[in-house]
Order: sequence, then C-alpha cells, then structure tokens
Amino acid sequence: MPRLIWVTEDSEGRTRVIDTTFEVTASEDGEVTQNSLVIKRLNRKHFGQTFTCLASNNNATEPVATNVTVDMRCKIFGLSLSSVGTSREIPEPSELCFSRM
Repeated sequence: MPRLIWVTEDSEGRTRVIDTTFEVTASEDGEVTQNSLVIKRLNRKHFGQTFTCLASNNNATEPVATNVTVDMRCKIFGLSLSSVGTSREIPEPSELCFSRM
C-alpha cells in the first residue's frame, strides 16, 4: 500500500517529519492514497519554508517527492524611518520611494 508523509527542515537543517497520516479511498481507477497538509497558524516565520511530500509504496524503490514552498505577503504593521536629526512614524504606508543620496 502506498504511504505519504510530509517533511520539512528545521532551523539546523535536519529533516523533520510533520505529518504521517493519510487515507486510502476507492476510485474508478482503483485505490487513491492522499494526505493534506494543514498548517493551523500560518505566520511570517513560515515564509520561504519548503514542505516535501514523500510517496513510497515499498522498501525497494526511492520515494517520489514533490515540494511546496510558502510564498506569502503580510501587511506591514508599522514602519519607522529615521535619518540624521529626524525620525518619522508611518503606520500604514501606501507607497514608499527610496533614493540614494
């Protein structure tokens, strides 16, 4: 029977298993094995993190893998700009332009 697991790398670069649950359901083509990864509290620390789904059906072959990388944009909570002698708070900027002087 095929087996699906989700893994990711921790901050030290070690592979960490996140989810080993999967379900097998019947379809017109036979049995289908599926696993859905749910991240309950997705936040900024997940940006750029790659999750890998590994599918294996026996010990004689290498697992097949596919990757999903989190690419999200979060609203800016606040921004503080400062230069020599001045400081300015910008709580919700709509557009910022920077130039090198």
